[in-house]
Amino acid sequence: MKTRAFVLTIVLLIAVPLSFADDKISIDDIYGTWVNPDYNEKGQYAKWVDHPDGTYELYSVMDYPEPTYTGKETITGSWYDKEGNLWVRWTYLNTVGEFGYGLYKFSDSGKVRESVWSESDYPDEMSPIGGNYSIHYRQE
Repeated sequence: MKTRAFVLTIVLLIAVPLSFADDKISIDDIYGTWVNPDYNEKGQYAKWVDHPDGTYELYSVMDYPEPTYTGKETITGSWYDKEGNLWVRWTYLNTVGEFGYGLYKFSDSGKVRESVWSESDYPDEMSPIGGNYSIHYRQE
């Protein structure tokens, strides 16, 4: 009886954490289309499309057939906070030659992406103060 209880305990200790591991967002999950219709023609990008090769497309209006800007971003670091959110540092170079630094925060569900960027250095915090903050939602 003790052996069976011991084996069951070991199985549960291994299986339960593994069953929740798939729920955590990963770097592979950050690519896709992110939208915020409230930003249509209001100074932020209404649609942001990230591709696994590091290229991206920004649309000032969600329905535009062509992007407003395109560019390339490079992930330079990532980590998880205690709530399970994925934080990603990145650099970018867009088609008009602007280089900068960014910080993403992906919700643990993978459905919300916040970003902040700067042309001078990596942002220290995720904050709407300063004008370079945006929030987008995964387009299903």
